[in-house]
Amino acid sequence: ERDRAKALLAGSIRTLEGFNKAVAQGNLASLLKDEGHLAEALATHEQVYSTFAALNAKQQMSAVLNQECIVLGMMGRIDEAIAKQEVGLEIGRQSGDEQGQAISLHQLSILHHMQEDYPRALERSQAAEALFSKLEIEAHVAAALHEQGLIFNRMARAADDENAARAHLQAALERFTRSLDISRRIGNHSGAADALGELGKLLMDAEQYKEAIANFQEIMEIHQKLGDVAKLGIDLEMLGHVHERQNQFRAALEKFQQALELKRKYMGPQNVAITEQNIARVQGKLRGA
Repeated sequence: ERDRAKALLAGSIRTLEGFNKAVAQGNLASLLKDEGHLAEALATHEQVYSTFAALNAKQQMSAVLNQECIVLGMMGRIDEAIAKQEVGLEIGRQSGDEQGQAISLHQLSILHHMQEDYPRALERSQAAEALFSKLEIEAHVAAALHEQGLIFNRMARAADDENAARAHLQAALERFTRSLDISRRIGNHSGAADALGELGKLLMDAEQYKEAIANFQEIMEIHQKLGDVAKLGIDLEMLGHVHERQNQFRAALEKFQQALELKRKYMGPQNVAITEQNIARVQGKLRGA
């Protein structure tokens, strides 16, 4: 279906000009990104940005920069991504686009997180949360809280002091729980699944395996209802990790192999490679056993 969509978009792009052509190119770039064709996706986004810049379409310029930054982040070019996102933030400030500013702040938080600059990442995320709350965009508030949970979790892992680590984990748990509550209240099933996933990982780390499995099974039910087959591969992989933690290597291998089958159909090569590594590791443990 992605191949069909790309062919339709390519045909559309050939017949369009200006603003409408740029919109179609942006959709094509998103498909290319999802397939792992990152250099091609980035080049397409840059073409789109040039078109919008020529039209002085500030809101669209900021939105495209967000997409470019996501691709640059996936490519590991974090400094470039931050520089572009700062430009997007300034465009939002100049045009008075508070939602655009909040989105840029949220993306900057993710990028600083990737650089392991956790205080800066947390500062940006809290600023984004404040703007999203002001604008009453609850789905984005939940996303900002989710990101803060991820940051606190990483801070806990990096902490030298046990008390600090415990405090950071508690903060992470609180952010994920708030994010889950908001997502459930507004019917954002995908957001709820994301929060449940992170809570499941915390349960797994705490060796509460029964509860972790229940979380991941609930997530699978959500993704099945949403028809999000690609996410089912990730869910199966997480169940594989829970089984591996319990030294249930055959059960873990089965889940990883099921995940691999779905990832090969619906996800890019980077995700496939991760699952292949998990399979190789568990197969080694089985041979050792």
